[in-house]
Amino acid sequence: MVGAGNLRWYNLAVEKVNLSAQPRKSSNLNNDILSDITQILSRYTDHRKDIRFFEAAGNNLLSVIRSGGSILEYMNQDGLLRAFYEGNALCTGPASQWLDRLVAKISRRFPKLNILEIGAGTGAITSSVSRALDGAYASYTFTDMSSAFFLPAEEEFGE
Repeated sequence: MVGAGNLRWYNLAVEKVNLSAQPRKSSNLNNDILSDITQILSRYTDHRKDIRFFEAAGNNLLSVIRSGGSILEYMNQDGLLRAFYEGNALCTGPASQWLDRLVAKISRRFPKLNILEIGAGTGAITSSVSRALDGAYASYTFTDMSSAFFLPAEEEFGE
């Protein structure tokens, strides 16, 4: 659920844009209407699940805030949340590849690592890192605040 503190922060961010006090965002952004945003998104939605992630979250955000529900169900539909964290997605980009190379180097030097991943969520990084490790570790512990991620993770990474 979105807390009142978070909504105050969003209001402050919008106010800064309105006053042109946000150096990277023009107040003209507030003039965008849904058709403007849809036109921009249409360039990517066929082949970019990470972009569709934003669309699904944005289209359902207001109803989730009003109901006090969870945006997670919309963000996770059709594998969108996982796609947001994978490979060359907006969220990770080259950072994922750097992490993979770093972990692979460490595992070659210390092949009996005990790895603890905190906040593993969808397992996108887990999947990438485990390929880079190529079995060169003693244990890999997958954690997350939400137990909703555990069953899919167990199915994918159970071995």
